[in-house]
Amino acid sequence: MSLSAARWHVIAESNFAWEREALDWLRSNLPDLDSWHAWTNFEFIDDEGKVSEVDALVLSPAGLFLVEIKSRPGVLRGDAHSWTWTTDGRSNTYDNPVILANRKAKRLASLLRRQPAITKAKIRLPFVEPAVFLSSSSLSCQLEGLARTATFQHGRPGTVDDTGIVGALANGITNRATTPVDAAQARAIARGLAEAGIRPSNKHRQVGDYRLTKLLAEGEGFQDWEASHVSIDTVHRRVRIYTVATASSPEIRATRVRQARREFEILEGIDHPGILKVKDYKETELGPALIFDHDPKAVRLDHLLRERGKTLTVTQRLQLVRDIAETLKYAHSKRLYHRALGPQSILVHDLDSAVMHVRLMNWQTASRNVGDLASPNTVHRTTGTRHVEDYVEDPGLIFELGLIFGLGLIVELGLPVALGPGQAAPRRGNRGRIGRHINAIDAD
Repeated sequence: MSLSAARWHVIAESNFAWEREALDWLRSNLPDLDSWHAWTNFEFIDDEGKVSEVDALVLSPAGLFLVEIKSRPGVLRGDAHSWTWTTDGRSNTYDNPVILANRKAKRLASLLRRQPAITKAKIRLPFVEPAVFLSSSSLSCQLEGLARTATFQHGRPGTVDDTGIVGALANGITNRATTPVDAAQARAIARGLAEAGIRPSNKHRQVGDYRLTKLLAEGEGFQDWEASHVSIDTVHRRVRIYTVATASSPEIRATRVRQARREFEILEGIDHPGILKVKDYKETELGPALIFDHDPKAVRLDHLLRERGKTLTVTQRLQLVRDIAETLKYAHSKRLYHRALGPQSILVHDLDSAVMHVRLMNWQTASRNVGDLASPNTVHRTTGTRHVEDYVEDPGLIFELGLIFGLGLIVELGLPVALGPGQAAPRRGNRGRIGRHINAIDAD
């Protein structure tokens, strides 16, 4: 039982020992039979110009599976939205990787369906399903219910009741092929992947003087990358690329360029410690890019609440809300309005210090109306998009009803729940004063 070289296609060798170990284990446990193939460590660029990196793509009689490898040891808990790993006493929270793997799977399926090898052969392309392989043998996985969807450990390969990754690839996850994938389909899919332009992951992609190192997040029409300076590796930036290169129509390309310019123009000249500062605007092969300050140790507010919600003091919670309110007061004084404020748009810095600080980001839906207050040298007269939902990944996360509702929801998230031992919930009178303070800010 080990996939032969004719069926195990290494597009690029992994740079990480833990990933190589996981792939070696996977290869040694996949059956060397017709219709079984695997492609490892490649990237593709979809119709929107988004770069997607793939750890492994496995074809089996049950279908086609995009496998994301996670090898962190420790204890894993979480829900359908986010996972928290606790390793050596330290917790780190991330978005559930199945979400991103599912997006990649859909993009790859869309790309493959249009390749000549698929259309001319008139074959049925199987569903491309996401799967996450938790490859660490020292991981205690405590995910339950929906949180465990499409997530697998080693299991017991070769047994009838194998519930691990090999069993999932052999039997299907949710959309098992109605008829097994045959050799003709396998050959067409292999040709289709070559036609789709899969290639070794570009580890040296640059924007200006910054090398892109890790995908941080993505939204409708953009991707955020962590980047380091090519000469000074201690200098980090967050690079937002508005994906234009292969957008499906001139209208979409023009919209993305306008969106990039809008975000840059809105933030140009804004200098406040509570707003993520834009440093530069660059044209790239994939589309226009905005370069922001970046602190690799900062975490999103929703992740912070999951990691440390039980240990944050009332004072810390109030400080966070106060900082957000004061930042928005400054923004409003500059006639800058976020219009899509949520915990996913708030970074929290200095986690291990006595006082944490926040920075607001994701201003692509914002408006900045200078009006009669503009000086003769002011160039910012940027209005926000009329359709905010077109520019965010999940419109349900938007605080549409304005500052009072937005901050009020953050208060409800942070203040009255998950207090530490011996801490009392804030009195209604205190919360009332917070509400009056927020009302005063909104009126400015």
